[in-house]
Amino acid sequence: MLAALVAYLAIACLAYWPVGPLSETQIVGCACSDRIQEVWFLGWTFHALSHAINPFMTSAMNYPYGINLADNTSMPLLGVLASPITAIFGPIAAFNLFMRLAFFASAASMMFVLRRYTKWFPAAFLGGLLYGFSPYVVSQAVGHLFVAFVPIPPLVVLVLDELLRRQERSARRYGVILGLLLAAQFFISVEVLVTTVICAVGGIVFAVAVSHAAVRQRMAHALEGAKWALVTLAVLVAYPLYLYFLGPWHVKGPQHKVVNLSKLKVDLFGTITPTVSQYFAPHHIAAIGTSYVDDDIAENGSYLGIPLVVLLPYLLYRIRRDRFVMTVAFMGLVAYVLSLGSSLNVGGHTTGVPLPFAIMTKLPVIDNLIASRFSLYVALAAAFVFAIGLDHWKRGVGALSRVERAPVRRRGNWATTAWRRVPVTGLVALVGAGVLIPLVPQMPLREQAANVPAYFTSASVRAIPEGSVVLPYPYDIGAVNYGMLWQAVSGFRFKIVGGEASKPPPSAPGATRADPVPPVVVLNLFQAGYLGLIQKLAPNYVPIREAQVRLYFRRWHVGTVIFYPAGADPALVLRYLTFAFGRTPVKVGGIDIWYHTDTVDAWLPARSGRS
Repeated sequence: MLAALVAYLAIACLAYWPVGPLSETQIVGCACSDRIQEVWFLGWTFHALSHAINPFMTSAMNYPYGINLADNTSMPLLGVLASPITAIFGPIAAFNLFMRLAFFASAASMMFVLRRYTKWFPAAFLGGLLYGFSPYVVSQAVGHLFVAFVPIPPLVVLVLDELLRRQERSARRYGVILGLLLAAQFFISVEVLVTTVICAVGGIVFAVAVSHAAVRQRMAHALEGAKWALVTLAVLVAYPLYLYFLGPWHVKGPQHKVVNLSKLKVDLFGTITPTVSQYFAPHHIAAIGTSYVDDDIAENGSYLGIPLVVLLPYLLYRIRRDRFVMTVAFMGLVAYVLSLGSSLNVGGHTTGVPLPFAIMTKLPVIDNLIASRFSLYVALAAAFVFAIGLDHWKRGVGALSRVERAPVRRRGNWATTAWRRVPVTGLVALVGAGVLIPLVPQMPLREQAANVPAYFTSASVRAIPEGSVVLPYPYDIGAVNYGMLWQAVSGFRFKIVGGEASKPPPSAPGATRADPVPPVVVLNLFQAGYLGLIQKLAPNYVPIREAQVRLYFRRWHVGTVIFYPAGADPALVLRYLTFAFGRTPVKVGGIDIWYHTDTVDAWLPARSGRS
C-alpha cells in the first residue's frame, strides 16, 4: 500500500517536472484568469481565518462593491488545508502543491475504495491510476483545482453502497459520514457536488429497479441513513447556502451564459480519439481530438482509448451478476449520456439530435453545469469495472487451477499447476497495464513564470497603507487580473478596484469582471492602453477629463495607483496618468507607483490651456 501511494505521489510530481511542488515563481497553466483567481481564493481563506473575518464576504476585491464568495468557486476547504503552506511559502506555492495533490488524493481515494471490492492488490492500484490520472483530471490539471481535486466521489459511492446494499453497520454512523463527505465536497466545489448527486440518483434508481424485491427490507435502514446525512449536511452548509441564494451581492440566475457553456460537450468519438494531452497520440489524430469540445483542451477529458473501451464490456460481461458493479456501470452510462450535452456531436459535426442534458439547461441552479465535466463519472465507473473485473478475472484463473489439480495426487503436480498459473496471472496484469498506456499524459504539464514584480514580495510594499485602496493597471481586462495576484502575494495588505469573480448587476448578467466605478474614463483609458484601441477608447487630454479623474480618486478613496507595463500601448496610460496627477510616479521593484492619490495636497493645481 505504501509503495503504491509513493508511486502516485511520484507520478503527480513528475507531471510538472522540473518545476518543484512548492515553487513560488512558476504557476500551473499560466499567470492569468482562473489560475490567478484560484491562487487568490486559497490565499484569501488563510487571510480570513488568520484575521478572524468572514471568509465568504469581502470588499478586498471589486471595491467599493465587494464580492460574495459563496457564489464563487472559492474552495474554502482546500484553502483551510493549504493554510500551513500559504503561511510559510505563499499562495502560489499552495496552489502548485495542491494541483499535484489533486492527482495523488484522487488516485489514493479510488485505490482505498477498490480495496473494499478486490482481493488482488494490482487491480486496485491500476483502478486508482485510471481514475486519479484520467484524461479528465489531466485536462483540468492545467489550472482548475476545484474540479480536478476529486477524491470524494469514490468515497460517496462506497458509503452509499453500505447504506443501500450492504447494511452491515450503523445507519446513523454512515449517514453522518455521508453528510460530512457531501459537505466537504460543497466546500471544494458545489458543481462537483451537484453532478455527484445527479449521477448517484441515476445509480440508485437503477439499483431499486433491479432489486425491487429487497427494497422494502432495506428501505428503513437506507432512510435512516439519508435522514442523518441530510441533517449533517444542512447544519454544515446552511450559512454559505443562505449567502449563495440570499446574501449580499449574490448572483441571480445563471452565472454564465448558457449558450456559451452549451459548446462544452463531449463528441461521440471523444472516448476513442486522443488529444494533445496524450503522450502516444499520433499528431494528426490528436489534432482532431483536440478540436472537440469547442477547442477547449481544459474541458476535453473524455478519452478512454480503444483498448480500454473494448476491454470494459468484456470485463462487465464476466461480472454481470455483481449488482454493485452493474449499478456503477449504469451510473457511468448516465454520466456519459449527459456529457454529450444538449444535442449530439459526431466527429466535430452537430447532428441536432436532442439529448437529456437539454432539460438541465432549463432548470434553476443547475443550468450552468458544463456537460463535458460529467466525464469525471465515466472515468469513475470505468475504474470500478476495470479493477473489479481484473480481480474477478484473476481469481477465475486461480479457481480453474484448483479444479485442475484437485483429482490429481501425483507428487509434484501442485507445483507444476501453480507454475502454469503464474504466466496467466501475469497476462491479466499485463493486459490491465497495457490498456492504460494510451492514456499516459503528455508531460510535463504547462507552467509559466508568475512574473510577480519584486515590489510585492519586498518590504517596499509596506509603503502602501494597510487596508487602503489600490487601482492596478492592467485593470481586469479579459483574462488579465494581475492585481489579484499582487494582492494575494502581498498578504492582502490592500484592497483593489477590479478583480475577476462572479457577481450580480449592475454589470450584465453572466459577467465576471468587476464593476468599474465612475467615471468610465479611467476604464476606457486602461482598456485603450492594454488592447491598443487608441482611437476608440482613449480619452482626450482636456481639463474636464482631468477633473473627473481627480474626483474618481477622492470619491472612492483610491490612495495608490500601480502601473505595470503590459499590453499593446502601456505608455499611453503612463503618459495620461502622469499628466493627470501632475507628477511622475515612483519607480520601484519593477513597477511605477503613485502614492496618496486620494488627497487634495497630492495634486498639482490644474493648468488651463491643455488640449
